[in-house]
Amino acid sequence: MDKDNFYNNYVSTHQAGRKEAPSIATLKARSGKWRRQFGRYLPESKTARILDAGCGHGALLWWLQSEGYEAAEGVDVSPEQIAVGTSLGVKNLNLGMLEDFLNEKTKHYKVIFMRDVLEHIPKENVCSILSVCKKSLAPGGVVVIQVPNADSPFFGRIRYGDFTHENAYNKTSLMQLFNVAGLEPVDFESATLVPFGARTFFKWLAWKIVSNVYKLALKVEIGPGNYIVSLNIIAVARNNSVDEA
Repeated sequence: MDKDNFYNNYVSTHQAGRKEAPSIATLKARSGKWRRQFGRYLPESKTARILDAGCGHGALLWWLQSEGYEAAEGVDVSPEQIAVGTSLGVKNLNLGMLEDFLNEKTKHYKVIFMRDVLEHIPKENVCSILSVCKKSLAPGGVVVIQVPNADSPFFGRIRYGDFTHENAYNKTSLMQLFNVAGLEPVDFESATLVPFGARTFFKWLAWKIVSNVYKLALKVEIGPGNYIVSLNIIAVARNNSVDEA
C-alpha cells in the first residue's frame, strides 16, 4: 500500500471532524497529561537533545519546549501535520522519513519519544527502525514508545481505527523487539487516563474496576502475571552500549 496519499492529507482525511482542531489552548490542556505520563523520563539537563519521532502537529514537542527543553525537535512524514504545528508556533519541526532523519545522528539524543509510531511501520521494517534509534541514542539514552496494546479487550478500536496502522503489540512482543535491537527493556506501563480533578478521578476509578475484572479473567485463563490491559501500552528501553570515545 502506498501511504503517501494518506500522510500527505492526514489532517483533512483522518483527523478533521474526529478530533478537536489543534490550538494553543488544546496544547496547554494536554500538558498536564504529558507531565504525569512522561515527565519521569525527561533528563535533568535542559540542554539535552530530545526527539519526538512521528511528532504530528507537535503537541508533545510543544510541551517539551515549554518545560525548557529548547533543543527538543520533531520529525513527521505528514506535510499537513507539520504545517499545522508551524502555524501554532511549535519550533524545530522537520518534515521527512524517520530513518533518513536519524541516519546522520549517531549518539545524538538522550531521549527519543515514539508515541503512536511503530504501529504505522510494516512489520519487516520495525527492527531496522529500532536499530537506527539505538544508534542515534547517546549511551544510557532511552526510547519511550507508545503503541496499541494487543492485550486490551478493546485494542481493535486503535489498531483498526486508522487505515495506515499495520500492527498491535503487547509486553511480550515489545520485549522481543528490544532484545533483537540490542536495547535493554526498562519499563512497561499502561497508557491510560491520568486523574486530575474530580471528573477524571471518577473515570479513572471506574477504569480501575473494569480493568481489574479483565485482569482476573486473564489470570484464570493464563495464570498469574503483571497484565497491562489499557488500549495503549508504554514501553521504555535503554541503550546500554559503552561510549568508546
